[in-house]
Amino acid sequence: QLEEASHTLHRGKNWIIDKALEQFLSNFVENALVSEAHRQSILASRAKNKEHESWEQNSDTDEWV
Repeated sequence: QLEEASHTLHRGKNWIIDKALEQFLSNFVENALVSEAHRQSILASRAKNKEHESWEQNSDTDEWV
């Protein structure tokens, strides 16, 4: 497949490998950041603080659907 891609793209195999590795590492880092953001979001949603309690007690949500 690498040989075929090299021929089709008129690029060297090393160039294709380099681009594939760049994309893999970029996706890896992005997925790690998404996972960490998700983890922190869950932790934050579980933590109740005084500001959150104050908002719940003082907000008018009667007309919320």
